[in-house]
Amino acid sequence: MIENGVQIYIHTERLRANARKLLTRCASLLPVLKTDAYGHGVETVARVLEEEGIDLIAVGTVGEAIRLRQAGIRTGLVAMLGLLTPEDAGQAAKFGVMPLIHSLDNLRQLAAHPGKLDMDIALKCNTGMNRLGFRAEELPSMLNELAKQPLLHPRVAITHLACADEDAKDAVTLAQIRQFSTMLASMRQCFPHLRSSLLNSSGLLIWPELMRDVQDRKQLAPLGNELARPGLLLYGENPLYGTSRANLYEGFQPVMEARTSVLSVHELRPGESISYGHSYTATTLRRVAVVAAGYAEGFPRALSGRGYVNFRGGRAPILGRVCMQ
Repeated sequence: MIENGVQIYIHTERLRANARKLLTRCASLLPVLKTDAYGHGVETVARVLEEEGIDLIAVGTVGEAIRLRQAGIRTGLVAMLGLLTPEDAGQAAKFGVMPLIHSLDNLRQLAAHPGKLDMDIALKCNTGMNRLGFRAEELPSMLNELAKQPLLHPRVAITHLACADEDAKDAVTLAQIRQFSTMLASMRQCFPHLRSSLLNSSGLLIWPELMRDVQDRKQLAPLGNELARPGLLLYGENPLYGTSRANLYEGFQPVMEARTSVLSVHELRPGESISYGHSYTATTLRRVAVVAAGYAEGFPRALSGRGYVNFRGGRAPILGRVCMQ
């Protein structure tokens, strides 16, 4: 017995192919598996990536990372939201999870922990996203605080590109890259083996030359030891859809497939309308299929009258308002 009419298929062979294609653009990856691997199943995705030799994975929370440890995943884990609860620091140390540290308060929280925490950490740099992270002027205080805590081992410095998918905002992206490069050079004076993580999915498609010879682009300092951080792209979604660079996505495959059943096929005569609100009225004779999927299964109501479904190898437009199921 099934609870609804939708079946979800995760194509792990496509996931492997996407990961391998990404590795041709950047030698090392820090794939993002937050929120249950974007709904693809975090344990399944983590196992595939571990088999592919990925040595570091990003998840959302320390709790999500612990779930992977308890499932037998041995690869390195970064908790991108850092320390959410007072218990997270001790749990991260216990299970070998690398929390993302984004403020002096975070560092002081670790220093105040009753146990002597010997652990790896990741450092978040704010280069223009203005969400989380140390600003450039905070680096001296951050490095001074780390000097007081020799049992904390920074392994990765991370920043996030805010506009990499915006055609007209390359100047913003280049400014972020320059800022991160400068901050990274300062941090590597204290931690020479610190790895960097700059490129998200859009960045990997648009700026792959950064991984090879970044100095050719307006005298940027080499980032070195880069861990690109694909999210949507890993799962076969095009982060550049709707932009002039959408064709750069070519060769990736969607990992998730949702299938459902056709409940009814009938005619809609000229002048007749369909679904709530009668937002669609046929001007010619139309053949309409009703499928067993709606917003209860996560099919967005916002696609009413503007989305498509795949049907027999083609695309069929959604007519009228999406219903619950």
